[in-house]
Amino acid sequence: MDKDAEQALIPPMMIQPFVENAIKHAELKKVENPYIKVLIQLENDLLSISVRDNGLGIKTGESGFEKLSHSMSVIKSRLDLIFQGKADVSNKPVFAVKTVPEIESGTLVKFYLPLNYNY
Repeated sequence: MDKDAEQALIPPMMIQPFVENAIKHAELKKVENPYIKVLIQLENDLLSISVRDNGLGIKTGESGFEKLSHSMSVIKSRLDLIFQGKADVSNKPVFAVKTVPEIESGTLVKFYLPLNYNY
């Protein structure tokens, strides 16, 4: 976590679903030096939150993807409420998922929150 972001508040249950999905579905037992990283930092006057693992990536058509899709839809709905329906901030989507082959390994979930010190 960036020192500048330490006092910013994060609404409950915004990060947990993605960490849980990485634990359950990334198949980290099959990779060398497995990890799940959570990075929280300030970016363009927003709080940027990234959850990344080095697992096998999301495979479409599997139950893991469907469960991740449920997590994504819940978080997207919450972000839509927080951002009052705006689809992007500073020409970037407020929510994005990248996986193999777009990134070298694993899955990266990144989303933004308004910089807020009280909810």
